[in-house]
Amino acid sequence: MSPIPLRWSAAARFRLAGGLVAVIGYGWAAWVWVTAAELPASAVPLQRLKVEVRQLEMIGGKFAVEAARLSAWFDGLWVGRDLAVTLAVITTVIVLACLWVASIAGREPIDDQTTRGF
Repeated sequence: MSPIPLRWSAAARFRLAGGLVAVIGYGWAAWVWVTAAELPASAVPLQRLKVEVRQLEMIGGKFAVEAARLSAWFDGLWVGRDLAVTLAVITTVIVLACLWVASIAGREPIDDQTTRGF
Protein backbone atom coordinates (compact mmCIF):
# COMPACT_ATOMS: atom_id res chain seq x y z
CA MET A 1 0.00 0.00 0.00
CA SER A 2 1.50 3.29 -1.07
CA PRO A 3 1.37 6.29 1.24
CA ILE A 4 -1.05 9.08 0.46
CA PRO A 5 0.81 11.93 -1.20
CA LEU A 6 0.99 15.07 0.86
CA ARG A 7 0.57 17.32 -2.14
CA TRP A 8 -1.74 16.12 -4.88
CA SER A 9 -1.42 17.36 -8.42
CA ALA A 10 -4.20 19.46 -9.91
CA ALA A 11 -5.20 16.59 -12.17
CA ALA A 12 -5.51 14.22 -9.21
CA ARG A 13 -7.61 16.73 -7.29
CA PHE A 14 -9.99 17.19 -10.23
CA ARG A 15 -10.28 13.40 -10.65
CA LEU A 16 -11.03 13.07 -6.95
CA ALA A 17 -13.61 15.86 -7.15
CA GLY A 18 -15.24 14.14 -10.14
CA GLY A 19 -15.40 10.86 -8.26
CA LEU A 20 -16.91 12.47 -5.19
CA VAL A 21 -19.47 14.34 -7.27
CA ALA A 22 -20.37 11.09 -9.04
CA VAL A 23 -20.86 9.14 -5.81
CA ILE A 24 -22.86 11.88 -4.09
CA GLY A 25 -24.87 12.95 -7.16
CA TYR A 26 -25.84 9.48 -8.37
CA GLY A 27 -26.57 8.39 -4.81
CA TRP A 28 -28.82 11.36 -4.29
CA ALA A 29 -30.56 10.76 -7.64
CA ALA A 30 -31.13 7.09 -6.73
CA TRP A 31 -32.54 8.08 -3.34
CA VAL A 32 -34.93 10.57 -4.95
CA TRP A 33 -35.98 7.97 -7.55
CA VAL A 34 -36.77 5.39 -4.87
CA THR A 35 -38.55 7.72 -2.47
CA ALA A 36 -40.47 9.90 -4.95
CA ALA A 37 -44.00 8.91 -5.72
CA GLU A 38 -45.14 8.77 -9.32
CA LEU A 39 -47.23 11.83 -10.05
CA PRO A 40 -50.83 11.22 -11.15
CA ALA A 41 -52.00 12.37 -14.54
CA SER A 42 -53.44 15.84 -14.68
CA ALA A 43 -57.06 16.01 -13.55
CA VAL A 44 -57.75 19.09 -15.68
CA PRO A 45 -59.96 18.26 -18.68
CA LEU A 46 -58.33 18.68 -22.06
CA GLN A 47 -61.07 21.05 -23.26
CA ARG A 48 -60.31 23.46 -20.41
CA LEU A 49 -56.61 23.44 -21.29
CA LYS A 50 -57.42 24.26 -24.91
CA VAL A 51 -59.56 27.20 -23.82
CA GLU A 52 -56.77 28.52 -21.56
CA VAL A 53 -54.21 28.19 -24.35
CA ARG A 54 -56.51 30.02 -26.75
CA GLN A 55 -57.07 32.84 -24.23
CA LEU A 56 -53.33 33.12 -23.61
CA GLU A 57 -52.72 33.29 -27.35
CA MET A 58 -55.32 36.04 -27.74
CA ILE A 59 -53.74 38.12 -24.98
CA GLY A 60 -50.03 37.50 -25.46
CA GLY A 61 -49.63 35.92 -28.86
CA LYS A 62 -47.89 32.71 -29.88
CA PHE A 63 -44.73 33.68 -28.01
CA ALA A 64 -46.65 33.78 -24.72
CA VAL A 65 -48.03 30.30 -25.41
CA GLU A 66 -44.59 28.88 -26.14
CA ALA A 67 -43.10 30.65 -23.10
CA ALA A 68 -45.83 29.15 -20.90
CA ARG A 69 -45.12 25.67 -22.31
CA LEU A 70 -41.39 26.09 -21.70
CA SER A 71 -42.03 27.29 -18.17
CA ALA A 72 -44.35 24.34 -17.45
CA TRP A 73 -41.77 21.90 -18.82
CA PHE A 74 -38.98 23.46 -16.75
CA ASP A 75 -41.13 23.42 -13.60
CA GLY A 76 -41.83 19.73 -14.19
CA LEU A 77 -38.12 18.88 -14.05
CA TRP A 78 -37.99 19.56 -10.32
CA VAL A 79 -40.79 17.26 -9.13
CA GLY A 80 -40.96 13.52 -8.48
CA ARG A 81 -38.95 11.06 -10.52
CA ASP A 82 -38.16 13.71 -13.11
CA LEU A 83 -36.08 15.36 -10.38
CA ALA A 84 -34.01 12.17 -10.10
CA VAL A 85 -33.35 12.17 -13.84
CA THR A 86 -32.48 15.87 -13.72
CA LEU A 87 -30.01 15.24 -10.88
CA ALA A 88 -28.40 12.37 -12.79
CA VAL A 89 -27.96 14.53 -15.90
CA ILE A 90 -26.50 17.43 -13.92
CA THR A 91 -24.17 15.01 -12.11
CA THR A 92 -23.00 13.55 -15.42
CA VAL A 93 -22.24 17.00 -16.84
CA ILE A 94 -20.27 18.03 -13.73
CA VAL A 95 -18.31 14.74 -13.62
CA LEU A 96 -17.42 15.00 -17.32
CA ALA A 97 -16.32 18.61 -16.80
CA CYS A 98 -14.10 17.59 -13.85
CA LEU A 99 -12.52 14.77 -15.85
CA TRP A 100 -11.97 17.07 -18.83
CA VAL A 101 -10.25 19.68 -16.66
CA ALA A 102 -8.20 16.88 -15.05
CA SER A 103 -7.02 15.73 -18.47
CA ILE A 104 -5.99 19.28 -19.34
CA ALA A 105 -4.27 19.79 -15.98
CA GLY A 106 -2.34 16.54 -16.40
CA ARG A 107 -0.73 17.54 -19.68
CA GLU A 108 2.85 18.66 -19.86
CA PRO A 109 3.23 22.35 -20.68
CA ILE A 110 4.36 23.12 -24.19
CA ASP A 111 7.69 24.89 -24.43
CA ASP A 112 7.33 27.54 -27.12
CA GLN A 113 11.06 27.72 -27.82
CA THR A 114 11.38 24.04 -28.76
CA THR A 115 8.35 24.14 -31.06
CA ARG A 116 9.58 27.23 -32.91
CA GLY A 117 13.06 25.79 -33.51
CA PHE A 118 14.98 28.37 -31.47
